[in-house]
Amino acid sequence: MMRFLAVAIGCAFIVPDMHAQAWQVFNMANTCMQSNTVTDIVVQADGVAWVATDWGLCRLEDGGCELFQTSNSGIPDNVLRSLALDDEGRLWIGTSTGGVAIYDGAVWEVFSTLNSALPDDQVNVIHMDSNGWMWLGTVSGLACYTGAEWRIYDS
Repeated sequence: MMRFLAVAIGCAFIVPDMHAQAWQVFNMANTCMQSNTVTDIVVQADGVAWVATDWGLCRLEDGGCELFQTSNSGIPDNVLRSLALDDEGRLWIGTSTGGVAIYDGAVWEVFSTLNSALPDDQVNVIHMDSNGWMWLGTVSGLACYTGAEWRIYDS
């Protein structure tokens, strides 16, 4: 299993080795990343790493890199703030001005102040609790999505 560390100039991974741990750095020079400013990282059980930056989302797998931006995906904003995986394996992507995008590997869904009870479109943190509910921290309050309804905590 690889371990990840986000740093100001990209991300570094501890690559498993039988005799020692070695660092491998991923940045604009050696991946499809369009920025070295990494804001969050999540790793799927199969080892696929998702890297949020201030200029898009990168999927790292087996030495390959795939870039997701507003121009080629359903992400509503390129400035990303947070990532989380839910119990269905979907990726939740908190953005700076576009709310939260959810990606299941094929279909994008976006929740924002325009189509949901989300209190603000800047989503700084996302966490899944033991019920499978998704908690989103915004600049205007806390939101919880139960899968059926939004619960807002802003007062």
